[in-house]
Amino acid sequence: MKHLRFTAIIGLAILFGVISCQMQPGISQLLVEEGDAMSADGISIHYKLYGKGDVSLVFVHDWCTNMKYWEEQVPSFGVNFKVVTLDLAGHGQSGDGRADWTIQAFGQDVAAVVEKLDLQNVVLIGHGMGGPVVLEAAKLIPEKAIGLVGADSFNDLYMIGLDEENVQLALIPYQENYQEQIREHVRLQWFAPKSDHGLMSEIILDMIKTPKEVALGTLRGLLMYEAVESLKQVQLDVRCIQTTHMDASYEVVQKNAKSIWVEYLDGLGHFIMLEDSQAFGGNTRNATSTKFQSYPVTQCTFHDGRQITNT
Repeated sequence: MKHLRFTAIIGLAILFGVISCQMQPGISQLLVEEGDAMSADGISIHYKLYGKGDVSLVFVHDWCTNMKYWEEQVPSFGVNFKVVTLDLAGHGQSGDGRADWTIQAFGQDVAAVVEKLDLQNVVLIGHGMGGPVVLEAAKLIPEKAIGLVGADSFNDLYMIGLDEENVQLALIPYQENYQEQIREHVRLQWFAPKSDHGLMSEIILDMIKTPKEVALGTLRGLLMYEAVESLKQVQLDVRCIQTTHMDASYEVVQKNAKSIWVEYLDGLGHFIMLEDSQAFGGNTRNATSTKFQSYPVTQCTFHDGRQITNT
């Protein structure tokens, strides 16, 4: 029943978002509540609740970003659903001072907001690092969560943890100059050749404002994160919107989740919901992508004939 309900909800939500651009209310008109929830370790988590409905869509941001990265999705989805955006601990308007910046602790941030608002029929939506975060949140709200959605997430890059030696090696460039390393990482790996350079500059300037201890602590937590046991425990359907900018395998989710379906877009970088926000039902800022092509992940072939690696 959860599988059928989740599939129908996501299909209708994306369809409605694409066709309703001309009749959306403004984001301020949809705002119902803004406040703070207390995470398990006492950190204050800032959130905004929009819209009304029996189904709740909870949007979670990536590393070194914040809730505003999902604002373009609110007007579309807020018409028929409750929509929640939030700042994870150490990001945006939420508190900091966390002793250990683990993915599990971020999952507690999301669960705290869901519990405070008493949300039901919750679809958890994560961008990048937000994918592992919503997976951990789903473990804490088993009677409420009905599905997981990833924006350039849930691929093996986010699901397989590194050992301590390799984590330390990966962190060395960030420890030496974390702001410059963020610039290089975002510029070289997270944007496609045709991406909007103005948008890229905005995002980089936003990300480097993150305090060093939060940025490096969070990156350590992400690099160490292992998803297998959580996927086995949660057993929810996973739906992903993925760019073809990088080859992405989904072997971990394929083997351990209830099901996975991936939709591929050409011409976009990591920030799908900003570069072409129609991909998530918003108002298009820079629609450079081609039409969606949907494949069961085990059958996916890229547009140029390349095969993904997890067949």
